[in-house]
Amino acid sequence: MVNDQKALRKIRKAQQKAPATPVQPPEQPVETLVEAPQDAWEPHKGNASSASSSAEERSASSASSSAEERSASHGPRTSPVGAEGEGHTLPELPPGETRPVPDPVPEGEERKKNDIKVEYHPNSGRGTSTYHFENWTKERPTVQLEDKEPWRPFNSRDDYEFANAVLQSGMKSEQVAVVLDIMHRMVGGQSDFTFKAPRDVDAAWELARSCYPGFKKHDIEVPHKGKPRSYEVWARDTEDLVKTMLEDRKLAPHFQWDARRMSKWDGEKWEQFWDSEPVTGSYMWDVQSQIPEDGTPLGIYIYADKNKLSTFGTQKGYPVVMRITNLDADVRHGVGLGGGHVVGFLPDPGDPAGFAGTTSWANHKRRVWHEAVKRIIQPLISDADLDLGMAVHCGDGIDRCFYTFMNIFAGDYEEQAMMTLNRGNNCNYPCPVCHVPHEELKDLSNDYDIRTVDECKAALQGRTAGQQEEASRDLGIRPLPSVMWLWPRTDPFKASSFDELHYFGNGVFGYHCLKELKTRMKDWTADGRAFNILLDEGVMKIPSWRNLTHFDRGFTQISFTDGSKYDDLAKVIVHGCYNVFPKDECLREYTLMRLIRNYTFCKTLGGLEVHTEATLKMLEDAILDFGTILEEYEQFAETDLKPKDWNVIKVHLQKHIPRDVRLKGTLVSMTTKQSEKFHGPMRKRYLNRTNFKKVMQQLAKWDETFFAAAAIRESIHSWEKMMKARRKELAKASKAKSQAENKPEGKPKGKEAYRWEQIYLGARESALTYDGFEKAHTDDPAYDKFRIRLNKFLRIFLNVPDNRKDSEWEHEPEDYKYTVTLDKHKTLVPCRLLEVQYQSTVTWEITEDLLRCSPDFHEHPRYDTVLFQDTPGVYVFAQLVCIFICSTDGHRLPMALVQPFQTSGRPSDIDMDFKLIRLKLQARDGCIFIPLRAVERGALLAQDSLQEDEYVVVDTIDADMFLRIRAMYPNRF
Repeated sequence: MVNDQKALRKIRKAQQKAPATPVQPPEQPVETLVEAPQDAWEPHKGNASSASSSAEERSASSASSSAEERSASHGPRTSPVGAEGEGHTLPELPPGETRPVPDPVPEGEERKKNDIKVEYHPNSGRGTSTYHFENWTKERPTVQLEDKEPWRPFNSRDDYEFANAVLQSGMKSEQVAVVLDIMHRMVGGQSDFTFKAPRDVDAAWELARSCYPGFKKHDIEVPHKGKPRSYEVWARDTEDLVKTMLEDRKLAPHFQWDARRMSKWDGEKWEQFWDSEPVTGSYMWDVQSQIPEDGTPLGIYIYADKNKLSTFGTQKGYPVVMRITNLDADVRHGVGLGGGHVVGFLPDPGDPAGFAGTTSWANHKRRVWHEAVKRIIQPLISDADLDLGMAVHCGDGIDRCFYTFMNIFAGDYEEQAMMTLNRGNNCNYPCPVCHVPHEELKDLSNDYDIRTVDECKAALQGRTAGQQEEASRDLGIRPLPSVMWLWPRTDPFKASSFDELHYFGNGVFGYHCLKELKTRMKDWTADGRAFNILLDEGVMKIPSWRNLTHFDRGFTQISFTDGSKYDDLAKVIVHGCYNVFPKDECLREYTLMRLIRNYTFCKTLGGLEVHTEATLKMLEDAILDFGTILEEYEQFAETDLKPKDWNVIKVHLQKHIPRDVRLKGTLVSMTTKQSEKFHGPMRKRYLNRTNFKKVMQQLAKWDETFFAAAAIRESIHSWEKMMKARRKELAKASKAKSQAENKPEGKPKGKEAYRWEQIYLGARESALTYDGFEKAHTDDPAYDKFRIRLNKFLRIFLNVPDNRKDSEWEHEPEDYKYTVTLDKHKTLVPCRLLEVQYQSTVTWEITEDLLRCSPDFHEHPRYDTVLFQDTPGVYVFAQLVCIFICSTDGHRLPMALVQPFQTSGRPSDIDMDFKLIRLKLQARDGCIFIPLRAVERGALLAQDSLQEDEYVVVDTIDADMFLRIRAMYPNRF
């Protein structure tokens, strides 16, 4: 067996029958698959600025009758429809397909609103280009994939599939032997399966592991009080791993090599924006300025965190996860070769008796951490230290010289303090990023100087041990050298990153705001006021929504371990419970609810996947408001026996989000959520696949095996996708030939028969006559004169030429006058599912809502709410009553009967305090028809507990709705 990893990679490449076709990266971004319509919602600004006045001033009478006529005459908004996707972990372009590259905007041509400017780093030689928004997308060079045996080094695909099934299920050798024996008795020569015994499976995995970078044990010695202490570090060759990823042809289209500055024309000036790619941040830009002109910066993401492996926590795991930040976010945060990988297991010195809590032991643990991390990153910094760079023949066929640096360090506060050598929560300056004094942590109105590497070195250079301790204490750091100082171009205070999971969900909200609310409820319960019941009822009444936890048992008596539960609860708690505490009786609790509401603003704005200068300013204002409301709330605790301490690091750290975004892109690039997912499988492997001896060695071997399995699975998937793309191309060519020969195409079939532009209708029921449909709803005033009203609507709607573009008639006269008459014996098709695709105002990409209109959805009625375009630039909320397909005069029309909302007069004091948008549901007999193509997206509204016909918009349900509401009602925020 060959053990040299580099040789094995060459063998593996040689097994791929055709070499990669070198493809030069395009000088301009390639054309997007989905063109944004001219009247699409403008990101962040929106077309609905007029909705503030017109929507609020419109009366109930005009909204019921005339709105229906306006919808009919104006017709639906044209929305973009996204390309079909299967949601795989590694999105690829069809092999061999090259998208047309749009030309930049010609010099001298007038700019259009939303034009995109891409300014590449001067050293890249790529210059600056401007593109019209509808033509711009991220660059995607393509490569040819011709690996006909992607399951290698396994002898056959059946061998790999079997071995992978055994691996995932955790079968023992005895069980594998039984299964193999049965299979060989059953096989009749139809399979290329070659395994005959468990040892064959083990040998195949041994070969597969050797094809990829594996772990090696390193022994380190760190002194404590003059005595050396030995520790084990298991580490991968990080340079070899990085090269494996850079050389991979499947990953080649997903790398972004050069730093860039992105801007959007707002009609008056260029506004810079940042997305989830760190190459848009100033940190990458600054690094590219420091390296040779022909060099390429390569950002590294590092995550570290301890977790309990054994039931009682006596055995712990301490994995270090690495990612390459030049890879696209969806690949970088996915699984497979391009995703995150465990590159080492750190030792945990623990807290032995006699040393726990002492300064010397705290320093020792940090020495161990930095010495262990040094063993892991040493291969990456060895060449970097000499400024030689790392030469690689990349997967796209181009030779590059890379200069690595730590772009992002992700972790909770304990790990951030460990990496930056901060002394921790109780020191004078506990922030790992700036010099904020401990007593000022809750004051969010002031800015403090950012820490620098030079000042940390100065505290150690030329000083005695006692002087080092004193100087370091004054800075809030340990008197120790950092391993990050050895990594050229790395600034640990730039790399240290805000983490939404630990600082927001599990921190400010879960541990502080929610905990304080529950404490206050206990006090009120003791006084005989059951506010906790009202809180639970308020949250329980929030309607169900896709990907949102429904708290059907409330929350006051439940503890959560999943951070996403805190996020979901924060989104809806105020909308369901804003009127639980009367302001005049419970001002303290009322103020606490205002604080929670403002927290959701910080959380939503902080987590935007694309940030502009405008949204960063909104975030900064929201953080200041949080600090102001917190100051108000603290005044109530002055007489408490044990007042709540809000002067904590997690309240302060949100101050650094805007800086982090400008340095490294949006927070999604710094998340620990994907890396935290390594802990669960690791614990299961410890419990089910080890003998509890030499644990790290066994965990390292299992990680190697699962690494190889995932990489091979990814290769097989890429091969399958390539074959599917080729079959699709053949079908496309056949269709084109058929059209050339004037053969009729026929009507759309399958799912496409029920898709109209941005909408799709599913859960279709049997066709009903209009007469039968009306009789089935005789007790509901919404359906009164259903056919007659629909007939009137269609006569207006179908006489607008733009609404007749999908006629099924072969030759429709241009001057045809529609005189629709819907006979009671004609039929319509009721549907219960509405899928709406729309362009996000945050990411400017296509997303979707799945909306229900059903009397029985999981044994409960569910009628979701939509936001539809009434007239150009004016949007209206409405609850679905029924959705259906009607046919007339050569048209199949997707329609809806909806019950519209109108703005509920002048905002009340409570609406102003909580910044709520209150709407009033019109009477049931005021329902109107709308074409479903006018629907912009879905919406979630919470019913007022005191006024049954009043609702508030849950604007924090997602970031898109958050920004839309602020564009529609600019005077309310």
